[in-house]
Amino acid sequence: MTSSRKIEANRRNAKANTGPRSDAGKARSANNARRHGLAVPISSDVQLSAEAEHLANLIAGEGATPELLARARQIADAQIELRRVRQARYQAFDSGPVDSDRAELLRRMDRYERRALSLRNGAIHSVNRKRN
Repeated sequence: MTSSRKIEANRRNAKANTGPRSDAGKARSANNARRHGLAVPISSDVQLSAEAEHLANLIAGEGATPELLARARQIADAQIELRRVRQARYQAFDSGPVDSDRAELLRRMDRYERRALSLRNGAIHSVNRKRN
């Protein structure tokens, strides 16, 4: 059971971490997804969605159950996302020497890549558990 002191501390911390409050901060935050495009979900891009669906069908195989196909879609989405991150990283390297701004961009790309790998590996393990 969580103590009342801990709950109160969590509430205080939550109030301090609510995101940007100024108009300038909100505008800067709103542009984050446009900087490299990696925060945009695959489902919002028709071509990427079609690629992911095709890959999911290949992963699941013919006659797959709806549940297996849903898990295969998770794997496919993560794999497409991984490819997108790696392409963005190559473009960042190809655009000239690495300065401090580009180094920060590359660090962010590492986080996107780790997240995509984690999602893909989790989905693969989920399929393997279901099959066994």
